[in-house]
Amino acid sequence: ITNDTAYASSTTTPETIFVRIEAVTNPVCADTTSFTLTVSEQPTAGTAPDVVGCDDISNDGFEEFDFTSQDAAIYNGQSPADFNVTYHTSQSDADNDTGALSFPYTNVSRAQTIYARIENAANQDCYDVSNFRIEVFARPTIANQGPYTICAGVPETIDAGPGYSSYLWSTGEMTQTIDVSSGGDYTVTVTNSDGCDSTATITVVESDVAVIERIDVGQFEVNTNTLTAIVTGSGDYEFSLDDFVYQDSQRFTNLYPGFYTIYVRDKNGCGTVSMDAVIIGGPPYFTPNQDGYHDTWQVIAVSEIPDASIYIFDRYGKLLKQISATGPGWDGTYNGNPMPSSDYWYLVELADGRSFKGHFALKR
Repeated sequence: ITNDTAYASSTTTPETIFVRIEAVTNPVCADTTSFTLTVSEQPTAGTAPDVVGCDDISNDGFEEFDFTSQDAAIYNGQSPADFNVTYHTSQSDADNDTGALSFPYTNVSRAQTIYARIENAANQDCYDVSNFRIEVFARPTIANQGPYTICAGVPETIDAGPGYSSYLWSTGEMTQTIDVSSGGDYTVTVTNSDGCDSTATITVVESDVAVIERIDVGQFEVNTNTLTAIVTGSGDYEFSLDDFVYQDSQRFTNLYPGFYTIYVRDKNGCGTVSMDAVIIGGPPYFTPNQDGYHDTWQVIAVSEIPDASIYIFDRYGKLLKQISATGPGWDGTYNGNPMPSSDYWYLVELADGRSFKGHFALKR
């Protein structure tokens, strides 16, 4: 070897190098030895593509990865029999051949850099490192998924929210908002700038003004009468006797005889309807002293059933008077003579065969 400081080996096959040492003044005085020179091939790490994709339905930013799919790009035509490939989360780990990743690997942040180390299988000091990016893109989140409530036949706008690259509704429309005029489930798929999509089903509930079918009346009591509104309709309704204070129950209790109006209002603002009702019943007392107040006794609102027959009895069951449903009532006399303060009974007979009875006080 003529240049022992720059010997160029031409083979990766181990070579034996012989060394001779001799005296400068007497070359006969010499000795020899040898050593093996092994030259390992230096690998070159190929450039692997970035691994990016959309998050799963959890949208938590974490996914499992298996980077063995990147091996071919890292080998870049070099033989897997001669070289090993490992993956690391930092340049220093790759350089020191520490912290090699096992699979499946779960990322620690949405975006990361992964370092690929390729080394000579026979000589780990011969290695190269390249890197690629991984990223888990967030799926879009549709904030307002309803439910929306609309009034029947009145269009309402439902909104999938701004900021997406594309929209596709189950109606075929491709806009951020759509107008709907009937209840049901409407599906929308939105796609963000990363190409990730999410689908939501927005429920639209159709409400409507009520239809009052009838009012059931529990009557002929002093102060425990009832009114119950029987209604139909697709809305959510509340009920009132004064169109001011409303209740959820359609039944009103502890009512005195008289004339009433029941109001039925849709809670979603789709309208209010009303129906009049009458509770028939006897007043609990009267004072026939000719002062202009409660001077006669008459069944309240009985004029609504003019064919009713009304009978007045004393406490012993003696008939004192039959009065007309359309007349002023009983003046507290029997055969022209004032009756004393006491309890008296009444009987109301209706043309349909029903009858009601009760008692009241005459006070002088």
